[in-house]
Amino acid sequence: MRQKRFQKGSVRPRKHGKNKVWVAQWWEDRRKKSKVLGRCTTKGKSEAEAAMAVILKPQNGQTQEPVYNSEASRAIRCRCSWTKKPTHYRAVLWTISGGTSTTFSLADGLVDSNPAAALFTPPCKPEREKRVMSPEEIRVALGLLGPRERLIFRMAVFDGMRPGEILAIRIGNISGESVLIDQRAYKRNIDTPKDRKGKRTSRTVGLSTGTIAELRVWRMLLLKQGPES
Repeated sequence: MRQKRFQKGSVRPRKHGKNKVWVAQWWEDRRKKSKVLGRCTTKGKSEAEAAMAVILKPQNGQTQEPVYNSEASRAIRCRCSWTKKPTHYRAVLWTISGGTSTTFSLADGLVDSNPAAALFTPPCKPEREKRVMSPEEIRVALGLLGPRERLIFRMAVFDGMRPGEILAIRIGNISGESVLIDQRAYKRNIDTPKDRKGKRTSRTVGLSTGTIAELRVWRMLLLKQGPES
């Protein structure tokens, strides 16, 4: 008869409607089961894990959680992977668990050789050198561009704005020495800028002295002077 294994289950946050909740998952009679343990805002992970332990107590019964008898044993229970395009190299070490716990551990004297010695890190391509404009190159560019292109160039190089944000600027968003960035031109559409996490956001950007001067010249050339221009 197969000996019953100790089961810990898993507790992870999940989106449930508009709320984030703790969801417990475990196996029972060879079937995967799940249960919502409560909202993440009202219950911490330790409380959710305690509730998970209560659910599994009838199943685990007298089964003891496996104990690993050395630091080396615990350290080797890992999965290490390296990725190099287009080929993927993966080296995996794992713990074999059954009625008793067996680990690949030289420190415990259980094996004669160390399988970790076969692991290797694949050769990686050196990063290509990043080209950066020198001050002299920037001065040359400013001298060659027309008023519109020179203004766009300054906003990108000196003020740190993205091309789509620059093209979507309206006169009504320009205030003295700054401009409100709340729109962008993206794939022939006008939408709201996004931050690094993908959230839609807006921000105020301070303009350099040279950009302010170029902006004044450009506004004099505009046929329409309304706030939406």
